[in-house]
Amino acid sequence: MITASAPGKCILLGEHSVVYGYPAIAVALEKRSYCTMEKLTDNEIHFSVPDHGVDLNFDDITDMKEHIPNSYRQFYEGLNTVSKEFGSLINNLSVRIYSDLWKGSGLGSSASTSIAFLTAATEMFNLKISSTEINNIAFLMEKIVHGTPSGIDNTVCSSGGAIVYQNGLREKLIIPKFPILITYSGSPHNTGQIIHSIREKKDELEGSFQKIGKIVEEGIIAIKDADFLRLGEICDNNQKILSTMGLSTPLIDDIIAISRNNGAFGSKLTGAGAGGSVITLGPKEKLYNIQYLLKKKGYLSEICKLDYTGGKIESC
Repeated sequence: MITASAPGKCILLGEHSVVYGYPAIAVALEKRSYCTMEKLTDNEIHFSVPDHGVDLNFDDITDMKEHIPNSYRQFYEGLNTVSKEFGSLINNLSVRIYSDLWKGSGLGSSASTSIAFLTAATEMFNLKISSTEINNIAFLMEKIVHGTPSGIDNTVCSSGGAIVYQNGLREKLIIPKFPILITYSGSPHNTGQIIHSIREKKDELEGSFQKIGKIVEEGIIAIKDADFLRLGEICDNNQKILSTMGLSTPLIDDIIAISRNNGAFGSKLTGAGAGGSVITLGPKEKLYNIQYLLKKKGYLSEICKLDYTGGKIESC
C-alpha cells in the first residue's frame, strides 16, 4: 500500500489572463490531497472518493473507461497513461482519493489530486517518470476537468513553492514565509464553465488582461522586496478588475469587506471566481481576528502556510 500527497494552491495574482499568455503568480499551500493505492489479488479496479460518497468497482480498465462518471474521468485517463508506461494493462488496483481542500473552492483540488494520484502510481509500479512528465500527464488530466486550463495549477501543485507562470513556462519565485488567510465563500464554482464564459468574451476583455499582466509584474517586485503591504494593495487592484469582469459575488464582496475593514493588507478572490475562495494578506494577529469574525458569520476560514515540497510519498 502506498500513499502519496500533493499540495493545493492559490493564485495570488493573474487569474484568467494567464490563460491568454500573461503572467500569473501562484503559491502551493500546506493543505493537501492524498491518494492511497493498493494492489489487489483479484482482477478488479476499486475506485473511491469517501469525501464525496463515491465507491465504485470495475471489472477492468476497459470497464472503468466505459462506466466511470465524467466528474472522475481524469483518473481513468491517468491510469490508462500509467498502464502504457508500465507496459501492460493494470486491472488489479484499489485507488482511494481524499483531500483537505474544499471542492470547488479555487484551491486546485483537481490538480492536487491528479499529482497525488500520479505520484502514487509512479512509486507503485516503479516507473521511470520524471517530475516534469508527471506534471505533463497531470495537465492532460486537468484538460479533461477544465477544458482549456493554463497549466498553472498542476505546475505549482507538482513543484511546491511559489512560481511565476507564463505560456507554459515556470519560473521559481523566492518568497519569504508568510501566512495567507483562505476563506471559502460557501459557493462552489465550476472552473471549466467559467473559463469557457470568459473565453467567449476574450476580445472585449483584452484590456483587462493587459492591466492584470501589469499588476502581476508589480506583484513580482513587491514579493522580491518582501513588501507585503504593497502586495496587499496590488491584490486589491487585481480584485477590482476581476470584479468588473463579472467574477465577484455578494459573498466574495462580503468576505473582502470584512477583511479590509479589520486591518488586512489586501484581499481578493482566488481561482476562477464566481464563487470559490478569497485570499487575505495581513499581519498574523490581524488575520486571526479576521478569521474569527468570518467564522462568526458562518464562513469556513483557515490560516495557511506555504508548501515547499510539491508531490511526495507519505508512506509505502
